[in-house]
Amino acid sequence: MKLVEDKLKQLEKEKQSINDAGLAIAYLSQEIRKNVSDSVEKANATDSVDQRLQSLLTGLQTIMDTTNNFSNEHVKKLFVLDTKISVLEEILESYLSDATDEDENEEHELS
Repeated sequence: MKLVEDKLKQLEKEKQSINDAGLAIAYLSQEIRKNVSDSVEKANATDSVDQRLQSLLTGLQTIMDTTNNFSNEHVKKLFVLDTKISVLEEILESYLSDATDEDENEEHELS
């Protein structure tokens, strides 16, 4: 049962790490800065106003895609972790319940 308890602690620690807002903001900030820099660089590389606008709009769409993908992945990871944690908690509760029932049966038989 120690294995189940250790795995449960590991998953809860992983969930806490995924929910660390500072790490999430740092990651998204870095990605957005990179996308903005690339878009502006591409826009400045042309004299055509249409191409500049297209480059900037493409950059904006890339930023939206990045944040949406991050959000979707975050939700999926949390769902998977919550499911794993729930299953392990059920196993642990079942084990403890069975152990309690066995102890009660042994006490009853000894009486």
